[in-house]
Amino acid sequence: MNQLGIEYEMDIYKTLLGHEGKHVEPLVKSAEEVYRYLFGEKLTPEVPNRASIWTDTNVYNELGIPTIKIGPRGRRIGPRNEEIEINEMVNAAKLYALIALDICSRARS
Repeated sequence: MNQLGIEYEMDIYKTLLGHEGKHVEPLVKSAEEVYRYLFGEKLTPEVPNRASIWTDTNVYNELGIPTIKIGPRGRRIGPRNEEIEINEMVNAAKLYALIALDICSRARS
C-alpha cells in the first residue's frame, strides 16, 4: 500500500477459539434449498474426520456475524492439501451465487 501512495491503518487480529454460530438458521435453510435445487439431493454434513473445529468462520461467529461453512469437497492428498476437480469449483461458484442471491433478496426487518 505504501508503494501505491495509499494511506492505511491495519489492525492485527488473531483468534484461536472455536465459536458456535448463532442465528445461522436462515443461512442453513438457504444452503439446503439451493443445494437441493442445483444438485437434486439433500445437503449432508461433512464427516467428523474431515470437519475441523478451526475455520475462518470462527472469526465472524466470534464477532456475532452469522456464518456457515460450505464448500467443494476435494480429495485429500496430504495433511493440509486437497485436490479439487474444476467441475466441483464451478458447482461451488453456482452454489455461492444462488445463496447470496437468495439471502440478499429477502426483506429486511
